[in-house]
Amino acid sequence: GFQPLDTFQASDGWVVMGAIGDVYSRMLRVIGLDPADPKWETARTQLESIEGIEFDAILRGWISERTVKEVVAAMAARDVPCSPIMTSKDIAEDAQYRARGMHVEWEDEQVGKVKGIGVAPKFSLTPGKIVRGSVPLGHDNDRVYRELLGVSADALESLRRDKII
Repeated sequence: GFQPLDTFQASDGWVVMGAIGDVYSRMLRVIGLDPADPKWETARTQLESIEGIEFDAILRGWISERTVKEVVAAMAARDVPCSPIMTSKDIAEDAQYRARGMHVEWEDEQVGKVKGIGVAPKFSLTPGKIVRGSVPLGHDNDRVYRELLGVSADALESLRRDKII
């Protein structure tokens, strides 16, 4: 391949970034490198070359000296895709997740009420929904064997008695 396309550790967390095509030049400017310097073109595709290793070290160093917020803001200012890697806590507190209704509650047959991440992506005509949580082993046996496969009630009982299902 090419670089950068990876996760990078900032001073207070992690970001993910990929810079392909023209984005690569913009990213070089963000971190203070000259896109006209031919060694950075070599670094882009020859990852194990001296130039590639040097570039990776420079980029990781630049990112590690900044917070996630600073890295994301600097990259966004130059239209370089870069995103924080969110923890479960970050996701739970994120205004965008809340606004999109991504946190939902449902009834789980084994543990009761559960709160978690809903269906993604959400489409306007078919937004999706959680119809049930986890169920015990064998919960759908009657439906599958009798309704879908046409197994008789006696045959199904025999399978249960013989501990096949």
